Amino acid sequence: MNNQANKKPAFVPQRAGGLDLEPVNTILVKFFFTNQDHVPRGIPQVDRSTSYGLDFKHRQQAKAAGKDELGELGRHRENRVDTGEPVINNLPLTRASLLKDQLTKAGFALKSMHWMPQVKLGATPKYVVVCQFERGTQVGELPAEVLEALDYLSYMARWYAHVWDNSNLGKPATINFVGRNPDAKAKYDLVVQDNKIVAVPAPQVESAK
Repeated sequence: MNNQANKKPAFVPQRAGGLDLEPVNTILVKFFFTNQDHVPRGIPQVDRSTSYGLDFKHRQQAKAAGKDELGELGRHRENRVDTGEPVINNLPLTRASLLKDQLTKAGFALKSMHWMPQVKLGATPKYVVVCQFERGTQVGELPAEVLEALDYLSYMARWYAHVWDNSNLGKPATINFVGRNPDAKAKYDLVVQDNKIVAVPAPQVESAK
């Protein structure tokens, strides 16, 4: 008897089951580092001195959309302002397995990738890698340095994953990876299934007996 066929899939804690890609045209995938030396080489840097201007803009957008409560500071993005709905919240030991290939197969192209410092008074500086995906076809080959960086970000670390659906405001979806843990065993993979970004249990490789 095949016992594997009778096993139930592991439960994955999600707030609303995942991110529906149907209404999404732009996805911002962000990786938060606390050590600049851990940012993968080959990713260009852009300057950004503070986060206050963007926070104010988000508050204004939320107010204009009649969603004042969504412009408040929240724990989901470490005191940053969010204007959408969290669909996956603080999922531990997660890999960004969707990043390199699956978003492309789902009809998105990597339009830009950069990193920037995020400085706020009284807080530890962060170094944020931003991968911007747009609906459309990837044009041309990605540079080798970019492919190496995507490999690293996709598979070589485990993170706390946060996924935000901002379609109610017509804004890009955001996927945030924080709390890098390079040594722990992955528990979940963030992937694309049935045109949705969802978390699934990571394959567990058993040691040889």
